[in-house]
Amino acid sequence: MNSYPVFIVTKSDLVGRDIDVLPSLARRSLVAINFTITTVNAKLLRKLEPCAPANFKRLEAMKTLIEAGVTCNLYLFPIFPILSDNVLNCYIKKANDYGAKCPR
Repeated sequence: MNSYPVFIVTKSDLVGRDIDVLPSLARRSLVAINFTITTVNAKLLRKLEPCAPANFKRLEAMKTLIEAGVTCNLYLFPIFPILSDNVLNCYIKKANDYGAKCPR
């Protein structure tokens, strides 16, 4: 049986629906989920990404997947000059609070 790796980049929390499949792929190092976070400012987020779920939903999905053994990363993308400058540390702290680890 062939095994192909999966690299998922998403703004959605719906990837959590696949919690029954993703851990088995993770045990074989075949999956990484990458959550995009644009801003921690909820008001600005609604303007930049009006149809995307709130960041806390993405972070909750990330936490659930990490607890299930799935590798998750946080994409701080796109970074807007001036808008993002003062919040990078906040992004990193929030991701850490939800279980993300910095790869070494």
